[in-house]
Order: sequence, then structure tokens, then C-alpha cells
Amino acid sequence: MRQAFKYISKADGSIQCSIFFNPPDGKKASLLVALHTWIGDINKKRIYIRSDFHGPNNKPAATGSDLVVNDIVSAVEYAKKNADVDEKKNYLIGASGSGHAALYGKHP
Repeated sequence: MRQAFKYISKADGSIQCSIFFNPPDGKKASLLVALHTWIGDINKKRIYIRSDFHGPNNKPAATGSDLVVNDIVSAVEYAKKNADVDEKKNYLIGASGSGHAALYGKHP
């Protein structure tokens, strides 16, 4: 679920704005903090994909394999068919095991 919220900065007491995406099932989840670009702000329109991509990175099929690369390509194609995607602004971020897939670099 997406919700906008404001909070008080501990640094200077100013009011800051943010957007929060929370899974609807209410279970504990990992946290991704996405920093905006130099000229961006939180009001930029974004489309977000998070998928299993052949599961946890504890087997060869999930660690930047051709299967994972093609899973990512398929997910991007799905997003392009089902949302208004800006073709000039597509980004891939990853940390830990997903960083491995992001660095794999087999597809533009």
C-alpha cells in the first residue's frame, strides 16, 4: 500500500515528506530506502518491481544466472505492457545477492 507521510527531521527540526510502500499482508518485510536523483523528488512518478527471480541466492539458478536475467527482462516487459513506463528512465538497483544480478550485465 502506498501512502505519503511527513516526519520531523532529527537534524534540523524541519518537516520532510516521503512516500511509503507497505506490503498489504501486514507481515514483517525488508526495507528498501530509495534515494532520489539530484534533480528528483518524491513526487516523481515511479513504477516498482520486486520479484522472486528464482528464489533466494543460495542456488546457481538464482545467482545472476541466465534464468534470472530473463526473469528480470520478463518482469520489465510486463511492467511496460501494464503501466505507463518512461522508456528513458529505467533503473536496476540491487544489494547483496540482488546486487550480483544487477552487476551481471547481460542485458541492456
